[in-house]
Amino acid sequence: MKVQHENKVMSSTLLFVDHYVCKAGEAFTNHESLIYPTDNLINGYYTYSLPFHQIVSDSSISNATIMTGVYVDGAFKSIGEGDLSSIDHYNGRVYFDANKGSSSVSGNYSVKEFNTYITTDSEEKILFEALSLSSLIFE
Repeated sequence: MKVQHENKVMSSTLLFVDHYVCKAGEAFTNHESLIYPTDNLINGYYTYSLPFHQIVSDSSISNATIMTGVYVDGAFKSIGEGDLSSIDHYNGRVYFDANKGSSSVSGNYSVKEFNTYITTDSEEKILFEALSLSSLIFE
């Protein structure tokens, strides 16, 4: 399948905005926390989730801690080492080939203060649904 021009533009714009907000605005905070098991398997991988979505993955951001691995019972494991398969920075997830059971999984990372998303919804739909939802929450 050939990538469409609109997909290239949207993805590039998303990455540019994300980079600019994190770099120029320093819109991130460094964290250290436990990573919690999730009840479902994703594509056959055991999923562990951070308490945050969208952690910083851009290595050009000064002073940001980029997650390149995790600590399993205090021992650092990088991607491909042991059964750590991958890190999903966009959704704040870590994937293992095997269940970690009662092992303690933790990590160091930077959390974005502003999350960016691509959507195909119209501006009217986003604005009016967001306004109606916020009015229900705050009333």
